Amino acid sequence: MSIVAVHGLNPYGDPNHHIKTWRAEPFEPDGPTWLENFLPQTFTDCRIMLYRYNSNIAFKTGAAGVSNHAESLLNSLLEKRREAKYRPLIFFCHSLGGLVVKQAFVTDKKIFEDIKDSTKGMAFFGTPHHGAKKKSLASLGLVVAHIVRKVQGAPGNALAKSLEADSNITDELALMFERQSKDLRFITVYESVKTSVGVVVEPESAILGFPRSREIQLDIERNHSDICKFRSEKEWAYERFSGFLKLMLDDISRNVEKDRRMRTLKRLDEEEGRYNPKTLNFATNTDMEFQNRGMFKDSIALNRDIIRRKEKALGSDHADTLFSRQKLAWALQSLGEYKEAEDILKDMMDAHGQDKRAKLLTQRVLGHVLQRLGKYTESLKITSEVETQSKIDLSEKDQDTLSSSHNLAWLHLLMHNYKKSEPLFRSVLKDRKATLGPENINTLDTQGALAYVLMLQKKYPESKKLRKEELEIRGRTLGAGHNSTLECMRNLAYLLNKMDEVNEAESYYEKALQGKRAQFGIDHPDTIDTEQNLRHVREGKKSRNHGGESDG
Repeated sequence: MSIVAVHGLNPYGDPNHHIKTWRAEPFEPDGPTWLENFLPQTFTDCRIMLYRYNSNIAFKTGAAGVSNHAESLLNSLLEKRREAKYRPLIFFCHSLGGLVVKQAFVTDKKIFEDIKDSTKGMAFFGTPHHGAKKKSLASLGLVVAHIVRKVQGAPGNALAKSLEADSNITDELALMFERQSKDLRFITVYESVKTSVGVVVEPESAILGFPRSREIQLDIERNHSDICKFRSEKEWAYERFSGFLKLMLDDISRNVEKDRRMRTLKRLDEEEGRYNPKTLNFATNTDMEFQNRGMFKDSIALNRDIIRRKEKALGSDHADTLFSRQKLAWALQSLGEYKEAEDILKDMMDAHGQDKRAKLLTQRVLGHVLQRLGKYTESLKITSEVETQSKIDLSEKDQDTLSSSHNLAWLHLLMHNYKKSEPLFRSVLKDRKATLGPENINTLDTQGALAYVLMLQKKYPESKKLRKEELEIRGRTLGAGHNSTLECMRNLAYLLNKMDEVNEAESYYEKALQGKRAQFGIDHPDTIDTEQNLRHVREGKKSRNHGGESDG
């Protein structure tokens, strides 16, 4: 990813203003800014560039000047990105530099299309986006002129008068940018500390007002000049900004990867035909990646298209077509579309011919879907039959057989038959450790399920031991930020809270919440659930403390 930092107004004509904008005082004359010093340590895969331009001339000539400098910025980026024109772009903008960047984004020239398509987000530091009352964009030109007067300290200066006369610099730009930036992510940092001339950009003007899923609004308790200057990576303001920047970049990275795969699939379609096996295989792999990442809506859309292609290319009863139907059913049930998933699977029951394994897989998924529909009796009948038949047609240690046994144990758990569920899980866990190893994802799923049924029976010490071992392995093999690791963390926190080990429970929930925010954003149901879990633990902890005080 590339980060481009664009400074604002240069009130004293300082040739190093493009550097000093981002450098905290006191500083060495040639010392590094935080963009060069510790930002690269926080975000190791980012290329960081400072853009320099004559901002006084840019704004003195009104809309024409801003437009010219926006085009100069685009031309500079064309040159710098010649070898990496699809690298995602993020802009950091201080004050009126944000107007130059916004103008660059809405510039309608074909030569700059790749730059616009690559732009994924912006961080605005004290940039005015609205008029003082946000009721009318017509007042924004006056707001910008007011900013210039405050920064330059000259009530009647020519630059401010030019801005007042040429309100197009802000009014039309604000409207165009709002219409064209719907796929971008933003951080808007606003000032809450006065300079010697007061607050330069009011918070209501510095906030875009977009939905929370697209805009993070941030107060780091700085004035207009210092709002984009950090002294240390351990400074509270930097930790706050960089934490939210990480959330934004993670969100952008997920979307970039999805766009890359869909763009490649489209190219394969165009170059080699929609029914070419290479295209179908890539589409199938893309779908598997979507499912692995929990992107089931994308998986459903892609699978429907794959099925249509495979039916034309291979036939409706071909094994590959049937496999895609199974995956569509799985994606549907993962989104709660159980009825459609059930219908698809029931239609497939007699379509597998002599392929016993494929038929058993369809029955196993159907049993799972029926279980999710709450049809426990019907699900138990099918799941038991599948487990028995798998042992006959496959073998007792076959992975599909073990999956059937795992599903049967889980169904018994849901029906509160813990005495049947626990020994089944123990048996499956033993066999999976022997055949797959203790670090395999399926082994860990069974270990987590066994820990859960033990917790339900208040067998807390063994449950805790299994959960901690599971968390250690998931963190080491999948990564601390992987969703499976975060879910395991939540499960362990829940168990610890039940054991009255509230401090440790609180710590794990905090880590899980941080990971969920980074993985999914602040509005995702998983993030909200984790926030509620953490709040519940803290409230319980507080009530325990109050109770202890009153008893004493």
